Amino acid sequence: MLSITNRSRAVLLALAILPAAWIATASADTLHPVARVKIDQATLVKVPDGVHTLVIGNPAIADVTLLKRLNTLVVTGKSYGETNVIALDSNGNQVATTEIQVSEALHNKLLLQNGMDRMTYYCNPHCQPTVTIGDQLTYNSNLDAQINQHNNDSLQNSSTGASAQQSAH
Repeated sequence: MLSITNRSRAVLLALAILPAAWIATASADTLHPVARVKIDQATLVKVPDGVHTLVIGNPAIADVTLLKRLNTLVVTGKSYGETNVIALDSNGNQVATTEIQVSEALHNKLLLQNGMDRMTYYCNPHCQPTVTIGDQLTYNSNLDAQINQHNNDSLQNSSTGASAQQSAH
């Protein structure tokens, strides 16, 4: 049985050890980098040698591509939120973990709010409509249709131009 003095020492020792354990846990977390990326942008994250497989927590939030020769991940923000990526070696052992935080790039953007409906414009130097998650559905649908039509027109014009050039020679 512990005496009062020994019990006090045991409690003090426990209180001294707990913060040290919390500090050790916090420093272990810092070994796992946090990749902060804006939506529709990419960033690079270094990983250790020997990464063979990636496991992405939520691929709807971020897309991750491994450049094996460079020991680098390309992290692209897809939608708002947080997720993680776990890197495994060829034996399935975890060699790295990276937290991914995706936020909105608000630089040069104008948000027009009308009640619950929102529309986003990119302004550089003139404001033009842009497709943004969270905008009014019909606004984004109309923009998507216009973007797709523009891309299709560009593809048709480039293939028509190539065939006209070939027939001219």
